[in-house]
Amino acid sequence: MTTTEKILGCLLIVAAAVAGVCEYGYRRAAADAVQQRSRADQLDATLKATQRADRAKQARLDRLAAEEAKNKEKLKNALDANRAWADAPVPDAVFDSLFGDAADTTNRPAR
Repeated sequence: MTTTEKILGCLLIVAAAVAGVCEYGYRRAAADAVQQRSRADQLDATLKATQRADRAKQARLDRLAAEEAKNKEKLKNALDANRAWADAPVPDAVFDSLFGDAADTTNRPAR
């Protein structure tokens, strides 16, 4: 076996080793890419579900805000139509039944 054949044999072995390492790296990268794609799909599905839930909650909040505005308008109209009653002081028993402890007068309207 000549020196040239020995060198070529060594180069062949090195080339085979490099090819094996490259193949391993390629397969590993491909497997990682599949895992990352799967994780991205999961995160995308979670994001879409969260966005749907947020839209549903916002729609509910919008309906509640519209209902609140409607109820406030009805209350305003009722109070305007019954000005004498609306301007009269609220009896303590009524106030307490609506707002709680009679000792807490911070919310009690002035008489």
